Order: sequence, then C-alpha cells, then structure tokens
Amino acid sequence: MAKIDRLNAGNTHPAHENSRAGKVNSSAQNQDEVKRQEAAGSRDRATVSEEARMLSKLHNALNVAPDTRAEKVAEVKKQLDDGTYSFSPEELAQRLLPKIISFD
Repeated sequence: MAKIDRLNAGNTHPAHENSRAGKVNSSAQNQDEVKRQEAAGSRDRATVSEEARMLSKLHNALNVAPDTRAEKVAEVKKQLDDGTYSFSPEELAQRLLPKIISFD
C-alpha cells in the first residue's frame, strides 16, 4: 500500500523526478525551436495543383454567373399556360439527334 501511496503523491521517486525534468527541458527546447523558426520567417507551406486552381476558378465563375435558366423556364411556362408556346419539330430533331448519336 505504501508503494501505491507514494506513486499517487506526485511521483516523488528520484527516477520519476529525472524523467519529468527531461520532459520539461524537452518542451522548453521545442518552444525555443518554434520561436527560432518564426523569427527566421519559415512557415508551413502547401501547394495547390493546377487542376485544383482550375476547379476553384470554375466554381467561382458559376457562383458569379446569373441564373438565366430560371428566367427562361418561367417564360416558357407562361407561354405554355397561355397556349402561345410554339416550336418547330424539325428544329427540335436537329438539336436532339447529335446528342442522341454521341450518347452511344
């Protein structure tokens, strides 16, 4: 029991004192090293691939672009409701066929 009580009393055994002192010194050395690196201007760096830059630019462009499709949909919907919407079946076929053929 006495042995356990001595361990719980803050590790006052000489072997434990030395290991704690070593940890404190190591921590202080690490802090000194960090300060030296900061003073020297060295910083962590990350590189971004060209693909990531391109995706970022595309993402920003999409966020800035106006949503014109919503306006077009509203216009066609109104024409359908009014019965004034008309289209050319030939023009529709000309636009759809290349997409259907290239889909294969």
